[in-house]
Amino acid sequence: MGEYDFLYDLKRVDFCREGLSYISRIQYCREHPRQYMECIYRSGNGNMPVVIWIHGGGFSDENLTSSYRHEETIARLAKQGYFIACIEYRLLQHAPYPACIEDCQKAILYIKEHAKELNIDSSKIALWGESAGAYIACMAGSNFNNTQGADIQAVVSFYCPSDLIFQRKDTDGQGGIEEDFLGVSLKEGRKKWEEASPITYASGQNPPFLLFHGDVDDLVPYEESCRYYDALKAAGNDAAFVTVEGQGHGFFVGQKYYDQIISFLNEKLRGDKQV
Repeated sequence: MGEYDFLYDLKRVDFCREGLSYISRIQYCREHPRQYMECIYRSGNGNMPVVIWIHGGGFSDENLTSSYRHEETIARLAKQGYFIACIEYRLLQHAPYPACIEDCQKAILYIKEHAKELNIDSSKIALWGESAGAYIACMAGSNFNNTQGADIQAVVSFYCPSDLIFQRKDTDGQGGIEEDFLGVSLKEGRKKWEEASPITYASGQNPPFLLFHGDVDDLVPYEESCRYYDALKAAGNDAAFVTVEGQGHGFFVGQKYYDQIISFLNEKLRGDKQV
């Protein structure tokens, strides 16, 4: 969780030229200007399943916003009838942990409460995040604050920092983004670090998970997703894990990974069988 390795040249998509509707700003809460979402969908579709995209940025990078996303895949999903909500959230300099997770939960609630006007199916919602965004997705999709996953049907995670203590195993726990995020050192607040780690909430009550992690990630250790996957499976959770060989921290190069996401979402939200 730190500076990004921009190995992937993100391609921008003109959603309007692709025949898609684009709403640049819907305020899902009014406590802070960053509590908004950008939405992409195909007009005329009704009862659309929802994919909520959550960007990363170490919980603090103001240069990465809801427009930091894999737009080619988002456009493909929208053309297939999905409603895509790319959410922004409060960073650690605006509000302390767990504000970013609570913002995701507020966005989910807003979408559910406005299902009719948005023409979406509030019973079919998936979360997809990368890095800090994957952390938020995994926490909001699990039993954090006794939400029982906020009734989420699927979670897609790119290189999630799933165990904050494991990530600091080779240090004395002093300094770093984790302390800034949680407001306490590992030495002084180990319980809080445990409570703030997605792996703590691995249980059979979670929705299906699809985890991706590059095996040469030098920011979030590859082993974190390995251990998270093992914990989810041991708890009886529906989970799958994809090792992205030879790639590190940043959007993955290779269409097959994004095809897997679409197949996973089609199966979990629409009941389509993967082949």
